[in-house]
Amino acid sequence: MKKVAFGTLVKLLKGKKHNPSIQRSTTSKRFIQIDDLRNDKLVKFTDDKSGVEAHQNDLLIAWDGANAGTVGWGLNGYVGSTIVLIRLKEPDQWHTPFLGFFLRSQFNTLRANTTGATIPHLSRISLDNLQVPDISLDAQRQIAHILSRAEELIAARQQTLALLDDFLKSTFFDMFGDPVNNKKGWKVEKLEKCLTRIDSGWSPVCLDEVKQSDEEWAILKLGAVTSRYFKSNENKKLPDSLRPRPNIEVRKNDLLFSRKNTRELVGACAYVFDTPPGLMLSDTIFRLVHDQNVRGQYLWYLLNGSKFRKSVQALASGSAGSMPNISKERLANLKIPLPSLDLQSQFAEIVNRVEALKAQQRESLTELKHLYQSLMQRAFAGQLDVSRVVLPALPTAESPKPKRTERPNTSLKPDSDNLPAQLPLGWDFPNAWQQPPMQREQSPASTLDNLILKHGQGLRILYSPVPATDGIRDLVLIPAHEPERPVPTLDTLTTVLSQAGPVPFEMLRRELGTVAYTNLKRLIFEGLEQGEIYQEFDDETNTAADSLTQGRILLTVTPTPIT
Repeated sequence: MKKVAFGTLVKLLKGKKHNPSIQRSTTSKRFIQIDDLRNDKLVKFTDDKSGVEAHQNDLLIAWDGANAGTVGWGLNGYVGSTIVLIRLKEPDQWHTPFLGFFLRSQFNTLRANTTGATIPHLSRISLDNLQVPDISLDAQRQIAHILSRAEELIAARQQTLALLDDFLKSTFFDMFGDPVNNKKGWKVEKLEKCLTRIDSGWSPVCLDEVKQSDEEWAILKLGAVTSRYFKSNENKKLPDSLRPRPNIEVRKNDLLFSRKNTRELVGACAYVFDTPPGLMLSDTIFRLVHDQNVRGQYLWYLLNGSKFRKSVQALASGSAGSMPNISKERLANLKIPLPSLDLQSQFAEIVNRVEALKAQQRESLTELKHLYQSLMQRAFAGQLDVSRVVLPALPTAESPKPKRTERPNTSLKPDSDNLPAQLPLGWDFPNAWQQPPMQREQSPASTLDNLILKHGQGLRILYSPVPATDGIRDLVLIPAHEPERPVPTLDTLTTVLSQAGPVPFEMLRRELGTVAYTNLKRLIFEGLEQGEIYQEFDDETNTAADSLTQGRILLTVTPTPIT
């Protein structure tokens, strides 16, 4: 396959430093920084009158610092000082996303050839000498399309995991309240009242490699609990010359606690839902062995909660030159709210269900990442037959543009008192949820999904126990034993939506009867088509990203047009 040097295809322009605007004006321009190459979560603007301006067909690459080599495209605005703009000399011969994916495939090569003793800088020579496959424009577009689809699938899985995390956090808060102020009046006890013992670990000198088989033994590293989720692959293999200690082997349902770490990470807690054999505690990790008066899943979420963690971190001691450490005595004396065991058990059941779903999503995510890397390697080595690549379908239909209406004097942000209750016990997960969501047929409902994602902020907000985004939309369930009710109609729906203020999901379910989310979407889409329901949106906040990450918005509509 013929190849061409990357430097012959492009010209480079270094960005400059800009002053961010305190308030966006009609003349402000977007100011592109390194984080913008990954997502649009924190868009900034500048009122500077000149700069290196990027357009949709330009490539952008982080040139300096820890993120050097990060690539983005499709952005408009002035380029920051740590970014280089890459402009195609022959845009009619080369496809920008194809070249962007090519640069991403060369990330390790670019990083290996950086210059600078303290702050890495990309090498212009290394960049120019990269060899790009010289293929037709049509083939470039096909490859870029396939890789874009793979990235979208990865992003969908990641969003699903994030939303499930948010759901569990909000469920904990809804069931038990704020554990710091304890307004629900739960009994307060010292942690030692709930524990039978606190186990310590062992830290011998180990091999600098991960154990590979169930017959081998290893010691956990701090990274096994730092993220607050148990990572069994964070371990160091025990040398054959040392005898293992089975009494400190990690077991299913253990609650692990990081007793020593940096100030930000000390006290991190991880629940072990499953583990391979042969992993032992290190001396920087405690095992909290609790009695029958408390559920481990409750303690896990309590100790990791953003507010209560401050109380946990306050237990740490240590000099300025050493890592903060939490002693067994101090930890045992930590005072915690202790709700009824029945309520804790309900929460534990919810956690177990959702974590099982998350395990499936993580496995799928890992497979997709491996597929993505394989596709990139084969594509730029000339080994990819694009006609044989099959990926799960994603909704691609163009979303209908909502009709513009004026907003009444109503707050865009819902009151926290209207947040949904926890997922009730006894609800069954429908089989449809367990199918990969991206494999479902394109339909009016999936078109509505696009509408939700593109125009998710507005006036009337419907809540569901779990956010109804594409990844987990069928987690809004039909209760297993609820009596049948009449099928809801569009008139019933618009009547409910006509009420002032946010409409909690439970109220909607009471009014509409037993209705799965897919049926609700059908009704709403029918209403949009007939003009009986109108979508509200704002040009300046025309995105649902911030609200979706909170795991709360299902859809925003107003029942009647406002003139």
